[in-house]
Amino acid sequence: MTQLDHSADRFQAMRAAVDAPVLFGIYHTDREYAKEHGDPILGIVAASSKEEAESKAKAQGIDAVYGPWANPLTNAHHLAVYNQKVVVLDYVEKKQEFKWAAIRCADNMSSGTVGYVITPNGEQWLITRESRRAKRVWPSNT
Repeated sequence: MTQLDHSADRFQAMRAAVDAPVLFGIYHTDREYAKEHGDPILGIVAASSKEEAESKAKAQGIDAVYGPWANPLTNAHHLAVYNQKVVVLDYVEKKQEFKWAAIRCADNMSSGTVGYVITPNGEQWLITRESRRAKRVWPSNT
């Protein structure tokens, strides 16, 4: 059985590699195995296609049973990414999605870890449990 690494360093390293708005979540290919283990997101990669994302995941050493499966993280709703999970905020009033995505991250993150809010237009915001503030990381604030 594959042991998942939930450390903040690994997740931050995966997240730091993302420098483009086309994001793919990497999951286990074996859906039954994934569901038995809470369907964790194993990593996030930026790529122009599903095939490229799966190739990058293998090259980065993202370990998945029977190989990685890439799923685009683009959505009409905000996404909360924390503790190797991606949650679509499609159940919240549209104008409240960012706020609730950030709250969901901050309230559910393990101590010492970080989370991200990804907006429908591709902006990526870093959320830390300690500060409970959002900092835009893509595109950069320059």
